[in-house]
Amino acid sequence: MPVDPEAEPQPVLATNSPTVPWSFAPHGARIAYHMPSAETHLDLWTAPLEVTANHAAAGAPEPFLRTSAIESWPAFSPDGRWLAYGSSESGTFEVYVRSFPDDGHVVRISEGGGRAATWARNGRELLYGTDDGRVMLVAYTVVDGAFKPTHPEQWTPVAMAPAGVLPTFDLGPDGERILALLPSPDARAAPAPNHVTFISNLFQKLHP
Repeated sequence: MPVDPEAEPQPVLATNSPTVPWSFAPHGARIAYHMPSAETHLDLWTAPLEVTANHAAAGAPEPFLRTSAIESWPAFSPDGRWLAYGSSESGTFEVYVRSFPDDGHVVRISEGGGRAATWARNGRELLYGTDDGRVMLVAYTVVDGAFKPTHPEQWTPVAMAPAGVLPTFDLGPDGERILALLPSPDARAAPAPNHVTFISNLFQKLHP
């Protein structure tokens, strides 16, 4: 919707399944999203966007990656040449990078688990989260058209709050700080573990 208090939301993309938009290509020319399939779990799709001052509409959706693994969190690089994403193809979620459009080559970025990658605007770094709440940084270069990442390093010793499959941080435009979801310092505010309560003879207790 336009940034206007009087504006109404406009449908951009209609699908038959729950669709999670995740990333815009540079200049908003394309959107990347993940969408479930009965045959292939979560898949990656993109769609071209036509944006004017008062209207936005998506063109025909195009599959980017559809495999028997779960793929999610597709994120365009600042120059639009690469797409980072998470996949369960190894048995656990890891972060991978493919060129856009896809030429079939894939580069694994994370080690020991990774999800929800975020690109730095400097075109040299990629951050991602881990299952245990760490934020990892990978520097990269592009040599003769090939994506060359370095070994992941911990970006901060501070652990993020547990949030399941949701992202827990976002990188600032200057690449120097993140907006983070941190655990509460008050132990009393910590969520209790999930549990199930079974009540027997419920109706007798409601109507003695």
